[in-house]
Amino acid sequence: MKTYATAVDADWQPMKEGGWQVRFVKDSIRYRVLYSEKGNWLFTLGAYGENKLPRDVRSLVRSTYYDYIISYIDEVSAPGQSTVYLVQIRDARGMKVLRVSEGEMETVNELTNLAAH
Repeated sequence: MKTYATAVDADWQPMKEGGWQVRFVKDSIRYRVLYSEKGNWLFTLGAYGENKLPRDVRSLVRSTYYDYIISYIDEVSAPGQSTVYLVQIRDARGMKVLRVSEGEMETVNELTNLAAH
């Protein structure tokens, strides 16, 4: 509640392995945050569209994949680690999932639209 004070409709659930999971929306971003049994933050997953993507990440993706549509982003944050953006892009030939972190970008998944060939 302290970190995400403006969260809307927070839904807290205990995890089978122990700890807590909370889901909520803040600033049009859907969040899922996991905490340990003692309340320590484990990680945060934010899900949103291109309009919420940080400008530097968007520029990096667009500089290489300028003909693609950015359709979805998963943002993963964890204590002591750099934020990772999983950016789903698509065009008529298929879709790719890019991993972007610390100014580096790599393709982690690629699906080809067989009907386009």
